[in-house]
Amino acid sequence: MPKREEAKNKRREITEHDQELAHEFGHDHAQEQEHEHEHECECGHSHSHGHSDACCCGGSSACTCGKDEVTGEISNIMLIRIAVSIVLLIAGIFIPVPKLYKAVIFGLSFLTVGFDIILSAIRNILSGRIFDENLLMTIAAVCAFIIGEYPEGAAVIILFRIGEMLEERALGNSRKSIRSLMQLKPERATLLKDGGEIPVSAASVAVGDIIIIRPGERIPLDGTLLDGRTTLDTSAITGESMPRAVNSGDQLMSGCINIGGMIRMRVTATLEKSTVSRILEMVQSANSKKAIPEKFISRFSRIYTPIVLAAALIAFAALALLFKRPPAVSLRRVLVFLVVSCPCALVISVPLTYFAGIGGAAKRGILFKSSSALDDMSRVSTVVFDKTGTLTTGRFSVTSVESAFVNRDMLLMLTAYAEYYSNHPLAKSVIAAYGGSIDTRRIKDFKELSGKGVRARIGDHNVIAGTADFLNGEGVEVSSRDSGESTIYVAANGRYMGRIMMNDNLKRDAVRAVDTLRQLGVERVVMMTGDRNRAAMKSAVSLGIKEVYAEYLPADKAHKLAEIMSEQPQGRKTVFVGDGINDTPVLASADIGISMGGMGSDAAIEASDVVIMNDEPTKISSAIKIAKETKKIVLQNIAMSLGFKVVIMMLGLYGFIPMWLAVFGDVGVAILAIFNAMRAYELGFFTRII
Repeated sequence: MPKREEAKNKRREITEHDQELAHEFGHDHAQEQEHEHEHECECGHSHSHGHSDACCCGGSSACTCGKDEVTGEISNIMLIRIAVSIVLLIAGIFIPVPKLYKAVIFGLSFLTVGFDIILSAIRNILSGRIFDENLLMTIAAVCAFIIGEYPEGAAVIILFRIGEMLEERALGNSRKSIRSLMQLKPERATLLKDGGEIPVSAASVAVGDIIIIRPGERIPLDGTLLDGRTTLDTSAITGESMPRAVNSGDQLMSGCINIGGMIRMRVTATLEKSTVSRILEMVQSANSKKAIPEKFISRFSRIYTPIVLAAALIAFAALALLFKRPPAVSLRRVLVFLVVSCPCALVISVPLTYFAGIGGAAKRGILFKSSSALDDMSRVSTVVFDKTGTLTTGRFSVTSVESAFVNRDMLLMLTAYAEYYSNHPLAKSVIAAYGGSIDTRRIKDFKELSGKGVRARIGDHNVIAGTADFLNGEGVEVSSRDSGESTIYVAANGRYMGRIMMNDNLKRDAVRAVDTLRQLGVERVVMMTGDRNRAAMKSAVSLGIKEVYAEYLPADKAHKLAEIMSEQPQGRKTVFVGDGINDTPVLASADIGISMGGMGSDAAIEASDVVIMNDEPTKISSAIKIAKETKKIVLQNIAMSLGFKVVIMMLGLYGFIPMWLAVFGDVGVAILAIFNAMRAYELGFFTRII
């Protein structure tokens, strides 16, 4: 296959499977598509370039750079060009030949690695992208040759290329680190059909199909374990290092690894709706909503380079006219000023820091849907918790059944039938307590009223089940007695049938989660629940939460949350943590909505800004720590990049450093900023660069 066609096919494959790179550096994908163009370069590769207005360095339109833009790797061609250029530079310095011959040797050294930079600068000017790094480097190198500084003109381009190569190597490794999440997405599944095993594409498996997973294989789709038991490595999804045992009937998440025996599972979600696909979708789109520092950098970079060029002209005039420096000396100093002016360290490192923070959090089972959410998380002062399924296990056990007119078993059966289509934890517990088979053909006209209860026709009986207020509102007189337990009241055909009381336990890390939040500086921890007051207070006392709002319907929660948010100091953020469909309005209205994704409803996950994959409330503290550390790294990179740049520019204007040393220092700052950004991912990045 010709190189061009092979490169095109490879680029198309990467585009399909690695789309998370589209927003990797905070660029506006829509803007990039407007400027996208394809060409074939001297190295025989086909490239597609996109230019973002957010970056002062428009990038090279002409490839010849020696970099395969499909993979992001530096090719051997560029290494050879750099080596040849260095040999020519050394030869020009040490071979005793006339000055004219030296100029030719240095010129060849410059053109070997720099001719495409000049072409790029010209092409960008013609297409309206004037102010980029290619123009700055071209001006600096060409002017150095004009004033007779041949070694410096060649050295500047060589150092620039070496720095560019190291930056690309660093960014390539960061892409690989983030792209490792793509390994979670399965390509194949083993379908069990007509007694035989059929290898198929995971995308072709339908809901209801039965697949088998052998020991050591990754679970390709979400499903239910049909028989037996096994142990799963869930670390890639939840961040948990300890294997988790699952039994028949348990839900299995795609992306986990089966480390027990061979199992059969019934598929409950197609590939595009599976857990692992949703994780990848969230990570891929995470930079679509930029954080405040990213927005600042985007605006800053658009006006920075033109200002620098104007400042360089003013500096040249001042040095030549006011300080009476010779024109050649003034120009040499201004060239140093120009060489280090492009804010690439900022433009690359700030979005990369957020992306690395999002990727690192995802590896620990915390999914940020945007860099804006990550930034907001660093300024949290109030955390509001739902109770059931968030701070408690959500797995209720029936403690007592008080029946009237019917026996205990009949009451359980009526309630189980009425609650069958509900996803509420109380409903699932009643169905489990009933234990019998349910004929769904007998269930008609099911309707669930969020925060109140359910209504259904079971055979010839109109059954309602829910809170005491719900039954009273339906015309069934119920005397509510708060026992401190969660209670479902039941009526059939307008007659009160009894109540079922259940108990829920706190999650094992709930107390530690609340304590850790306070240690991190969270000033206000609140519980807001639709549960009965005594049950809520019982849990709150155990957790050490003093502010409790119980018996709140979803609309009440949203109203109260708005009131809490209005009381926050300027710039501080409020988090709401929930898991059920009834929490959706509150999650959507909070500054930061966090859903407990492992057992949370689809609606809650969609409405939230952050998803905790393993349902552990302590992960909220981990999310805040990651956000604060990421923000700290962003500020470090901004300070380091601007600080070093200003120092080098001033030293250059005063004539204390030559041009090649200025480039060396500027490239070094950019690489350090990238290294620092990757600390947010915590992958031992330093050992993998060289």
